[in-house]
Amino acid sequence: MKAIATILGLFAGICCASSAWAIAEDGWIDIKRDFKAVGDGVADDTKAVQDAMTYSEQHGNPVRIPPGCYLVGPISLGNPDTQNIRSASGQSSSVVRIAGAGRTFVSTFKAKPGAYKQGQYVLTRNNVCGVQYSDFCINGNGVAYGGIDMSFNYDVAGAPSSCNILENIWIEGCTKIGANLDGFHDSKVSGLLVRGIGGADKSPISISFRGPGGLMMLSDSIFSNGVVRVSSQNAELSRCGFFNGVEVTDGGFNIINFSACHFYPNPETGISLNSTAGGNATCSLLFTACYFNGGGKNFISGRFHAGAEFINCMFYDAKASFFGNIEAAE
Repeated sequence: MKAIATILGLFAGICCASSAWAIAEDGWIDIKRDFKAVGDGVADDTKAVQDAMTYSEQHGNPVRIPPGCYLVGPISLGNPDTQNIRSASGQSSSVVRIAGAGRTFVSTFKAKPGAYKQGQYVLTRNNVCGVQYSDFCINGNGVAYGGIDMSFNYDVAGAPSSCNILENIWIEGCTKIGANLDGFHDSKVSGLLVRGIGGADKSPISISFRGPGGLMMLSDSIFSNGVVRVSSQNAELSRCGFFNGVEVTDGGFNIINFSACHFYPNPETGISLNSTAGGNATCSLLFTACYFNGGGKNFISGRFHAGAEFINCMFYDAKASFFGNIEAAE
């Protein structure tokens, strides 16, 4: 009988091992199932989530974020030890795919009080290429400076962040900025919702994507508070709501097409669209079927070196004048 029990025990062990391998063979790793994250919004899940991200970068497995609220300190989307190490191509290695169960609080990364220093984001990975992150929420909880930072780190030699996709992500509760995508080009962002940014900060930023070149596509997104800062060689922004204004800045050729977008004034400047592009930077803008609410001061102000064209646009409720301080081309 003892021999039979031993054989049965060995058989059970083999079955368990086979089951474990079957889980791994589906390609995805799960932060709850495989790394024991709790996801109740109370337990500290920093180590479990970070271990999952590190494993993913090292082994190439995509990461699944099941329903839950994961209380975390700053997370690197990859091994923290390789954050500033570049490959031969110039990009850093990272988690290639992250997918949650839905952006509306179903799968949420929530910033842990006391775990963040000034300037730290909930999720960070710079100089990445070819990644896709979707269907989760980032809650800065009033303690994290920003939601996600995927910018090009100019302090470390390397190639810009490029060929990336961000979809259906909700960001809220950060003290300064929702998403930093500076130097992030030849990429697509859609289904982003940013709200509750800034708190006591009087000049919050919803999203910043400023780069010297490349194509940026932003669509089907709502920015409830915080200005949207953009500069790009070529950019297409469509079906978006900018409820704290848009600022076109230095850094690129700024040939930008806005289609079916809503513009509301920035509470700080009172301007719906402001161009601060200086020098001889080209600034050529096309607006098609867009709505402008002047509610505060002016619809449009700033410097447009190569002009702007409006087709089938609506302008409503300017408090001062249609155009503000428009600077002529040099």
